[in-house]
Amino acid sequence: MFFLSIALTIIFVISIGIIASGRKVDAEGYSLAGRKANPFAVSGILLGALVGGASTVGTTEMAYVYGLSAWWFTLGGGIGSLLLALFIAEPLRNSKVTTLAQFLSKHYGLQMSRLAAIGSIIGTLMAIVAQFLAASALLSAIVPLPSWTLNVMIAILILVFIYSGGTKSYSAKVTALLDR
Repeated sequence: MFFLSIALTIIFVISIGIIASGRKVDAEGYSLAGRKANPFAVSGILLGALVGGASTVGTTEMAYVYGLSAWWFTLGGGIGSLLLALFIAEPLRNSKVTTLAQFLSKHYGLQMSRLAAIGSIIGTLMAIVAQFLAASALLSAIVPLPSWTLNVMIAILILVFIYSGGTKSYSAKVTALLDR
């Protein structure tokens, strides 16, 4: 029954992605939900991205192995979100740009934009590694397979998510909900 519920959940999420990805969304609708998202929608999207497996399962596993030093990821994400809400969100929204790198380029030049882009790439890669570690730890507790097999399964699931519409399909859904 447990594995059936997992399979049904995966099929459900992929189906929503496939259905929603068929809707055409322009660049602003894709990346900014048409600039119509209210603070609760933006908070939900950011918290959904931040409080994933890396902040829960991954931090717990690392805390078990290394102690309190493992909470820096979650603490850093929380402080970063607070700084974003208090000081960055409004100027970023008012500037009519899409990314923080564009904002920095507009106000501080191309070199700062490149530095922000490199920092974003490094941060994204670290987050992906943390998500893989968390997913592997979670799956190893319920599926008796070697870790390399679990990592291959995780990679396949991620690719299926991406090719079934990925975040584009979910941003289309948010945009459709906000249009009501």
